[in-house]
Amino acid sequence: MIRVPRPSSALLWLLLVAFWTPAPAPASRAGLEVSFEGNRTFPADELQGRIQLELDEVQPGSSTAEAALNDAAFELRLFYRRQGFPFVEVEYQLPSPGEAPEGTGRRARFLIREGPRTVLEEVELVGVRSFDEKSLRNFFPRKTGTLNPRLPWYSQEAVELSASALEDFYYTSGFLDIEMAEPRLELSEDRTRARLTVELSEGPRFVLRHVVFEGGLELEET
Repeated sequence: MIRVPRPSSALLWLLLVAFWTPAPAPASRAGLEVSFEGNRTFPADELQGRIQLELDEVQPGSSTAEAALNDAAFELRLFYRRQGFPFVEVEYQLPSPGEAPEGTGRRARFLIREGPRTVLEEVELVGVRSFDEKSLRNFFPRKTGTLNPRLPWYSQEAVELSASALEDFYYTSGFLDIEMAEPRLELSEDRTRARLTVELSEGPRFVLRHVVFEGGLELEET
């Protein structure tokens, strides 16, 4: 059995950067105000902080609001999905400039349908022959905490990053013909629990026995 190293610090840093965002700062817009409906899990000020960069692109009296709101809706969907809401839907409504009450800015409404929040209950690896399967599962999101371990939230993005890291690990370990199928997801009836199956074919392991240099290149002595 080959000993499996823990995922490298570089990989852990990549996952940290991908899924951590700074705490939101309160902000307001004079030219475009926003409100949220349907956000049961996260407060409005946190959601606004997540999209403030997109809102800052809107200049009073300009026609950039639609593009900025499209970007903001995308960022909200991405945030929710990273937090375990794979079925979230986010839309927005923006009144025309003439519909806004006199003396006020335009107000956009984000309509959020969160859907169920899903935990990743189990990861099964099929086809592992050369490594300890339990160790390889550490490449995927896992329970956190010591006294009361908590299951990780399911995120398709996290799963794809984990599968890619596992495939890279095999390749750099000499399995140049590694083949990995797309992870298969099974959901509970209420869609609050997910089970992931990853099938792979290791193939032969290649070992570099020796290196031969050919040619008339002469190296100078130092």
